[in-house]
Amino acid sequence: MEIGEWPSTGERAAAYRQVRDLGLEAPLAEFDTFGFTVLTPEQLRCPAVFDEMREEVLRIAAERTGVTHTLDGAVDYGAMKRARNWQNQFILYYLLVEHTAFRTAACHPAIRALLTLVMTPGYQLYSVVSHVKSKGDSYGPTLGIHADAGGFPDPLPGPGTYAHVCNTNWLLTDYTRENGALAVVPGSHRRCRQPLPGEGVDEIVPVEASAGSVILFHGNLWHGAVPKKSDGLRLSVNVSYVNSYAKPEEDYSGIFSPEHLAASGGYLAQLVGENDQMSRRDSAGPDSSLPSDTSSVSAADL
Repeated sequence: MEIGEWPSTGERAAAYRQVRDLGLEAPLAEFDTFGFTVLTPEQLRCPAVFDEMREEVLRIAAERTGVTHTLDGAVDYGAMKRARNWQNQFILYYLLVEHTAFRTAACHPAIRALLTLVMTPGYQLYSVVSHVKSKGDSYGPTLGIHADAGGFPDPLPGPGTYAHVCNTNWLLTDYTRENGALAVVPGSHRRCRQPLPGEGVDEIVPVEASAGSVILFHGNLWHGAVPKKSDGLRLSVNVSYVNSYAKPEEDYSGIFSPEHLAASGGYLAQLVGENDQMSRRDSAGPDSSLPSDTSSVSAADL
């Protein structure tokens, strides 16, 4: 089908054309149908970004815990405050400011093209964190099943409208059942509500994929993780996005230089809320000097 310049579709026709040009129609259909999709290393074309993030996550883990962490080792909280009584997992927060690789991941053209169709204009980053996990059972018999749109009341927006939240799981090590993979209830995003305690355990499916892949999933999707039974660390970086009417978990106000904000045609400025005209910080009114995201995505960007 030829996609025209149809006024009735607003920006969606151009956005879908970008998705088609990038070869992402199948992932978009999977996302809509099942609530998640896996983008392969071949579709993402950025192996160096994964290598850099893996190296940085291990460095930051050592810096914040005071204990050296290696891929074949185990979690050690060291000097870091233990959260939620997890015995085999901790989360590293606020990674966007730590290295350019995290910002490159947040602005990736393939992710951006898909988000344009499933979220509202002007969506922002919610958080950029890493889950560092070793052998053990973090969540018990419920597998920690939840939906990321937990700060919103039910009913949640239905598919075909928009998502309050979208999450991307950047796999820095392989995801397998033995390695404690992310696990989802396929299609549960269409239930448009949070799961009840213990609900969905008998429907859960581990998402198995190789390092260098990204799992994109809807904020309505019920998900958790299966117990990790293998030795070594399971590493991922979660880059989460939220619509601009909601409050992000991590505040990046005033953190980045104009040069950083101009990256990706002003897309980073959008993601950190610096060009959000609904978030006034002084009496001067809108700042027209801030970059805005007016660029498009093409296959050449990958």
